[in-house]
Amino acid sequence: DEIFAKKVIVACGGMASPKFGTDGNGYNLLKKFGHTVSELHPALLQIKTEKPRKALKGIKHVGKATLICGGRKIKSSEGELLFTDYGLSGPPVFNLSGDAALALSRGEKAEISLDLLPQTDFRGLLEQMEKRVLKFSHLSEENFLNGVLPKKLGYEIRRSESTARGMTRLMKDFRFTVSGTTGFANAQVTSGGVNTGEIDNGTMMSKKVKNLYITGEIMNVDGDCGGFNLQWAWCTGALAGQDAARTLKKRRTTNDFGKRHKTSAGKSSGCKKSGGKKTCGFGRRYHGYQNFAPFHRRAKKTDVYFYGCGVSAERKECKRRKI
Repeated sequence: DEIFAKKVIVACGGMASPKFGTDGNGYNLLKKFGHTVSELHPALLQIKTEKPRKALKGIKHVGKATLICGGRKIKSSEGELLFTDYGLSGPPVFNLSGDAALALSRGEKAEISLDLLPQTDFRGLLEQMEKRVLKFSHLSEENFLNGVLPKKLGYEIRRSESTARGMTRLMKDFRFTVSGTTGFANAQVTSGGVNTGEIDNGTMMSKKVKNLYITGEIMNVDGDCGGFNLQWAWCTGALAGQDAARTLKKRRTTNDFGKRHKTSAGKSSGCKKSGGKKTCGFGRRYHGYQNFAPFHRRAKKTDVYFYGCGVSAERKECKRRKI
């Protein structure tokens, strides 16, 4: 069925976590309206590596991760690292995953370098390791780096390198070759999307189609871990909603809406608290019949239409859906 609206707000997310309904159909919709969509990649997710250190599965350690593509350092991030049986995880790795996926799609070699002791420079750490070798050479490989690194991680370093310089180099540049990611199914956000130059940054209205608003993840904007992507979605959604409401020329009242849409019992359903009158404390023009939802077949016309993943909102005092 066709739905006619004075304003349309696209807030359907990207391709990340399709189990929540974000299957990427919004990109195809906006392409039909003439918008440009860049290459799409999963971001904020785990990274798979060649020859993963399975013995370190489950080990967490605060360090610094650096993405290296084609021999160039692309980006670094610090925080709690997590070793897995397939590769690497944790916030620092998440922050590098989008760029790593992009590099792999272009056929570039991508590597993750871990600095296990970022607070100590190479020279200072080398001096510590030289002293340690002199004093504690009698200790087993398992216990040699106790107090410096988690036991299993220290053992992995010690059994890989026996000299002070070798251990220092490995602790400052624990290198992994990226083989892939865990895909959109595990991604928290989509990297890539609609060209932001085609959207008014003050209202989020499309510059190509008047009264079409584009918000959130579907745009070519993605941030690091820490709630930045959520904040982006909220802010752009607020801008779009405020502009759509402000520029509407005609406002419908509850009574007008009730006359056009009847319940199965043939009665106007309005707000129970207000008895269907236009005195309800919530926005007058938003009230409809009990089962009204954005995709309801009986609803043909409205002021603002949200194109999203079955999203609806309710007011506790009247328990009525709004759009």
